Amino acid sequence: MECRLVANLDLSEHQGAPPVIEEKTIGTGGFFFVHPASWGTQERLVVKSLRDPAAHPEHVYMEAHFHRAVTRLGINHIAPLRGIYTSIEEDTDSDTYKVATVSKK
Repeated sequence: MECRLVANLDLSEHQGAPPVIEEKTIGTGGFFFVHPASWGTQERLVVKSLRDPAAHPEHVYMEAHFHRAVTRLGINHIAPLRGIYTSIEEDTDSDTYKVATVSKK
């Protein structure tokens, strides 16, 4: 629930404008694809999008919760979470994204 509220706050900080998510896949994880993105004036972001949102809709919120905790701890070598964006498209299953900066390490 907390991450859904954070997603709404992040969207309001961008005046309701969604992030620009490129189709190009630059990485993969167990449940995610990673895409380059930008959000408003924030450039060089990456977005982790769920591979199968219909089968695992809760995974993105568990990952977002974990990533928020790691960001607060300031652990090196992990790109800090910059925002959470949720998009629900008509006539499709929920498609959920998490936005994080690209690490410059």
